[in-house]
Amino acid sequence: MEITKKDQSQIFHNGNVTAHEYPSQNKNISGGYVEIKGRHPSEGWICNNLCTELVFIIKGSTTLTTEQESIILNEMDQVIINPKEKYFFDGDCVAFVPATPPWTPEQTEIEK
Repeated sequence: MEITKKDQSQIFHNGNVTAHEYPSQNKNISGGYVEIKGRHPSEGWICNNLCTELVFIIKGSTTLTTEQESIILNEMDQVIINPKEKYFFDGDCVAFVPATPPWTPEQTEIEK
């Protein structure tokens, strides 16, 4: 078992997003608590090159737009985003986001 307390999390601010990333010694998975307030990124797309991300909406709602579709996600909804998939969020929500392999900022690109 591995426990990570809130005071061990790393906080990242990126435009309309505040992410609390919980570091892990596990090489297979990590988790984060993400607050989205508006469009993220403010323009363009996010593309995570390595991770599969599960986005579980805890509170609020957001629209997730990919190159293929837009879908509204509400409390208790989840979506799995595959590596190299381009997307953006637009809404006001709090989400839990586990990622496999563990997420790092270097894996994520913002494309205009």
